[in-house]
Amino acid sequence: MEKKIIMISLLGAVVLASLIAGAIALRKNDLTALNRDHTWYVEYDTAARKDLLVQGSKLKSIKGDINKMIIALNKATFEAESAGAQGAGVPLEPPTLRLQSVAEGIAHVEIIGAEYLTQRMGTSGAQNYLAAATYSLTEAPGVRGVDFVFPVGDHAAPGVYTRESFRDYVIVAR
Repeated sequence: MEKKIIMISLLGAVVLASLIAGAIALRKNDLTALNRDHTWYVEYDTAARKDLLVQGSKLKSIKGDINKMIIALNKATFEAESAGAQGAGVPLEPPTLRLQSVAEGIAHVEIIGAEYLTQRMGTSGAQNYLAAATYSLTEAPGVRGVDFVFPVGDHAAPGVYTRESFRDYVIVAR
């Protein structure tokens, strides 16, 4: 009987320690909290009739980690596109970014679901997507440009983009 109580106590201690360790790990690596505040994003200024490229208020907290930036961009794109597509009856497959490598100041990024970007977002939507992604990813240390890899389409073309590629935007840095 005494052995049984000791074994149950030990098992309880192990489970409790696991729960505590899991909670600490989740708190440190909570990627679900990433959103558009962790990226650059585009807003339209109706008074000025200009696209604004806005720096998210929390971007500085992750700018040293390009993988977190990719996660934040993917999540922000999905949320924005799903909000706009609700009730439209159109299957939602917004583009997602996948980092292939970073070499010589260029982040090589594949766009999965590029058909949505090149055919369904329109020219302005595709341009806004590429601008926000380029500005966000060039926040990473040593990254000056982004080489987007995807099949060419009606509204967007692959290639290397830098911040200079988007001179027409009004920049709102925080």
